[in-house]
Amino acid sequence: MELALPSELIERLKSEAARLGEPPDRVAERLLDERLPKVVSFEAGQLLIARWIKEAESMTEEEFESNAAVLRAIDSHRPHRPLFTEILADAKRLVASLFSMPGRSESFALLRRS
Repeated sequence: MELALPSELIERLKSEAARLGEPPDRVAERLLDERLPKVVSFEAGQLLIARWIKEAESMTEEEFESNAAVLRAIDSHRPHRPLFTEILADAKRLVASLFSMPGRSESFALLRRS
């Protein structure tokens, strides 16, 4: 890509590059990168959720119940707008299915769909 810049802007860029001891193209690249909005990527979030699902698959029943207790405690402080009502309503069914199956991955597919 080539940019047509006014001569005054080119001189300012060259002056800044000389002051920094860097090539003008590197200075221009850094300035553009600092000022232009970053591209939003959902990949990091998807990887985090995948890691959580993998960790959940190895949870013991006690760990699962402990996590559910934390969610209940959070909701108890938000009676006007609970966050985890649906998750907690399904917790007993989910726990039963999780710990009665030899392979837990199928059960955690329920979490992914909700």
